[in-house]
Amino acid sequence: MMKVNNDNTDKIENWYFALWAYNSGYYPLANANGNDANGKPNNGAWGLGWLNNPINPRYVQGRSMFMELPADAAHPQDWPYQEKVIGWAAYSIAKSQGSSWEPGFQPAWWNGTPATPAEENRRRAIPGPELLCLASNECVVGTSNTPDPVEFPNEKPGPCKRTADLKCWFHVAIIWKNDCNAQCGFWTAKYPAGAAEPPDAVPGGPSDPFKPNCTTTGLPAGALIIDDVPVNVPARPGCTKSWTNSGALTFTFKEDPYNPGTYPARGDFHQLGNGFGAHQWFAYMRDTTSNGDAMEIVGTWELHQAINGWARLLVHVPQRRAHTQQAPYIIDLGNGKTKKRYLPQLTEQNKWVSLGVFNFAGTPKVKLGTLAETGAGDGTDAVSWDAIAFQPLPGKPKHIVAALGDSYSSGEGAGSYYRESDALHGTPDWNGCRRSKNAWSRKLHLYGLSGELGPLSDTWSTNAELGFVACSGAQTQNVRDWSFAQRQPNGEGQFKEQNQVNSGVLDENTTLVTLTLGGNDNQAFTSAMMDCAQGACSLDSGFLPKYKQLADAMIPDLEWTVRDIAQKAPNAQILLVGYPELIARDRECDSALISASEAAALNELANYADGKQAQMVTTLAGGSSPIKVAYANPVNTFIGHGACALDTEWINAVVNGPTGDGDFHEGDPATQFCILWESFCLSRESFHPKAAGTTAYATVVDSALNAIGYKGS
Repeated sequence: MMKVNNDNTDKIENWYFALWAYNSGYYPLANANGNDANGKPNNGAWGLGWLNNPINPRYVQGRSMFMELPADAAHPQDWPYQEKVIGWAAYSIAKSQGSSWEPGFQPAWWNGTPATPAEENRRRAIPGPELLCLASNECVVGTSNTPDPVEFPNEKPGPCKRTADLKCWFHVAIIWKNDCNAQCGFWTAKYPAGAAEPPDAVPGGPSDPFKPNCTTTGLPAGALIIDDVPVNVPARPGCTKSWTNSGALTFTFKEDPYNPGTYPARGDFHQLGNGFGAHQWFAYMRDTTSNGDAMEIVGTWELHQAINGWARLLVHVPQRRAHTQQAPYIIDLGNGKTKKRYLPQLTEQNKWVSLGVFNFAGTPKVKLGTLAETGAGDGTDAVSWDAIAFQPLPGKPKHIVAALGDSYSSGEGAGSYYRESDALHGTPDWNGCRRSKNAWSRKLHLYGLSGELGPLSDTWSTNAELGFVACSGAQTQNVRDWSFAQRQPNGEGQFKEQNQVNSGVLDENTTLVTLTLGGNDNQAFTSAMMDCAQGACSLDSGFLPKYKQLADAMIPDLEWTVRDIAQKAPNAQILLVGYPELIARDRECDSALISASEAAALNELANYADGKQAQMVTTLAGGSSPIKVAYANPVNTFIGHGACALDTEWINAVVNGPTGDGDFHEGDPATQFCILWESFCLSRESFHPKAAGTTAYATVVDSALNAIGYKGS
């Protein structure tokens, strides 16, 4: 009996009730006992739920049609569901096309006459709210009835007379367009009736939006692959499975504690024709707080054979729907012992990534779930399950290295940043850790290796593994304390990544830990640079005492961080590396933005901080419970090569930003470097080593390691 206009299903408006029912339910007429289909009394109420009745006071009354104004998309909660859907059908969002704008999709269309133009018919695609408030559903236009405050504490007073249960359910036919064939909207078909089915996209071809990886290219020889679906699951056309599946991936879903036998997390579980073998699973990360654990999904890969010895664990990160900065992998070594490793998944490419090398003793299992640490699981960041692989190794690699620290360790300034660490500026998921392929830790020539550490680790060397977790902007507490991220604007220096000490790159097997750290504490170096840029800091008698005091304050935090590292990696050699003089001696920099005397003051501050760090290391290495830590000072190597040097400048001077999505942008609260210049914002790269500078850093570290006799395991 519930018809809309002329009931012609070809017309947009006539889907109004169907959309309403889809979102807030249709409740059938009571049976002879006065109960609904679920056996509950409804006292004569039946029809469409009150939630989406357009006269419900939770919606803005007197509103225009949804999306008639583009800004409507910013507050869709002001319209009921059916009005949102019809509004989207009627009005397309706009998308940029170079210097112009065009519709994001082809919307529905309306006919018109001189008396009722097409645009007026479009705007009248929804009925007036008063048509849905009648005596038959116990609703009176213009009245204000207060719902039961106990049952409905957040509901506003409105025209529904049934204040005890709000079952003002609508159930009669309505007509607001008498000549619907002429006045109602026409849908726009992507393909006309009878058109041939479009051909399948060639995997990886120009028309394929998912770009799967259909080969084992890039995997080490002899790798044992566990795909995310059984081998008998057909691949997409054009994607041939040329590998043996050496295990299985299974899933568990959290049971709803309030409704036994139901598993709400299944509704948050999805798949795509992307990733390795053209298939992946994904869901969304949630915190353990706010009942996020009720949506927990855990995927477990299990190898169908034992590994008794060392092996590298590789995971395939797909191009799409892999966003979380904190994917928590738990590795069961086969003997009841586990390791935990966190991985930022936003590579935006089909890529094999190492989770590390482990000493297995039995049948390995790897688990990945949807529960995140606080601040990293709001239900919007996708976590993906794709293939994994094990690379059996002949023994423990000679060098298992962890590269921790701040921007001088991440390679800020040297370009070529990994996508997952240089992404999504202007969103809650901004990551500006800016780890560079040119970072000095990747350029190390360690004892017994035939090349640089980074490329050897990238190509799955049996003798080298690099865990690279340094982050631009990191302060000492970002390295060891997760909660500190919440005390910096936008999570600066850590973003949503796990803190570096707990990221999983440190354990009893780690042979070497490298880091630069402390320069960002209390914003000391940043503030000192800005003080000099704004005025003659060299003439300020309080300048150096003020910032030397901040350098002194940095030392206790740095000491505790080194102690934490030593506790997590008790067998590793720790090497703390200092900072160079940022600006070439006796040089003014960038059109006298910093004068020669100001540069001298800044360089004195750098040398002071280096001296305090070296003194701390000496104390830790020679104490009653000595820590295996050493110090490397790069100052002498960089003399003559600082920012604004005449010939070979190894450190960037002022760099106009942004130089990437993770860089500072004008107006960012995370940095003071955006205050002085209205036309641009200084890049993070300013006063950081270029690629030539990271090469020089690597030579400093190589020499220091040789001097203390570091040879790995």
